[in-house]
Amino acid sequence: MRIVILLLFTSNFAFAQYWGGQEINASDLSPWVAKFEIEYAGSYHFGESESESDLRLFFSDGCIIGQVLSGYWEEHTGTLKANYITLTHIAIDKNGKFTSDQHSGQFIKYKTESGDYIKGLKINNPWSSWIENSEFEIGARTELKFEDIYSGKYRQASFRKLHREELNQMGKDDLKLMRNEIFARYGYIFKEGGDMDKYFKKQKWYRPEHEEVEQFLTEIERYNVELIKKSTAYTFDNFLISENRIGIFSKGMTIAEVYNTIPKEQIKKKVGSGEFADDAYDDYEIYDSNGKKILILTPKQSGNTNSKINRVSILDNRFKTSEKIGLNSTFGDLAKYYPTDKISPDMEHIVLDVDHINAWFSIKKTELQKGWWNGKGIDKSKIPNTAKFDGITVWWK
Repeated sequence: MRIVILLLFTSNFAFAQYWGGQEINASDLSPWVAKFEIEYAGSYHFGESESESDLRLFFSDGCIIGQVLSGYWEEHTGTLKANYITLTHIAIDKNGKFTSDQHSGQFIKYKTESGDYIKGLKINNPWSSWIENSEFEIGARTELKFEDIYSGKYRQASFRKLHREELNQMGKDDLKLMRNEIFARYGYIFKEGGDMDKYFKKQKWYRPEHEEVEQFLTEIERYNVELIKKSTAYTFDNFLISENRIGIFSKGMTIAEVYNTIPKEQIKKKVGSGEFADDAYDDYEIYDSNGKKILILTPKQSGNTNSKINRVSILDNRFKTSEKIGLNSTFGDLAKYYPTDKISPDMEHIVLDVDHINAWFSIKKTELQKGWWNGKGIDKSKIPNTAKFDGITVWWK
């Protein structure tokens, strides 16, 4: 399905030619029916004074890209800022009729007093607040140039879909810049003193205005942000479980060191709780390059990234011991290599404590034979060799 987005740039600081609010004789208007849809691409200028606006419309990779930019004065600072709105469900039919969830109209030709025709777009329900509901407004079309719309070193990330092959030829620093440049074009305020803050403050086109800009992005920009994220993601290739290491994470490692090891986009912090109201702890979920959750790291202290990892919960069956024991392995597999005498029950599982690797292996009670609890403890003979592990937790004291 083709993505269709319209760009309407409303600004207090536009200086292009416009027709403004002058009265238009309907008899001087006629439908503009283009032979090819791409002919409608261009910059359409509307309004006058503080209601000036530019509609910028172009086609790329099977998409029609568009957006609303409006200027407003921030009350407590008196600063002129830009606000962007993406229109939805836009369509242009074969007769040049334009529709969207927010605005509708018709591509037209306007006959001037000299008899010449100017191409434009008539909007039946204008976005300009000074136009009465019963009136329309017309924007005159001029040529559109991408260099007039998008600034930066990697402006193509905003007007066409990128390809994984071209991203594979770029370094991680350039990919990081390309991704953040998309946000910077909307005036995103980066962390003060950080690399991106220092870089973009040196760019003449950059205006830090907004703490959140995610809602401004077009479909193409969202697509490219996700593609770049995948290209810069850490690819896990070490899945060994040992006494002092789980893959790339080792005993004694702090949460701060984890953040320095893999991209922060692959780490999600969650606050968990224990049996008591004041028993809270931090869980750091680790995701692979495909967005799959593979581990949960829990430090000794909550709210402190300098705290060392205390517990590692393994969620991915690619993680295995040197004996190939992992999730979906069985009690029989474990018994071949490790003592299985330390067993205790919890609410839904029995847990086997393997001191050799400081690990707990859990089996659901539903996997056990009847009579597994003999009144004094767990009868190990009632644990089938085929009972599978559904959880593995490694403890680092």
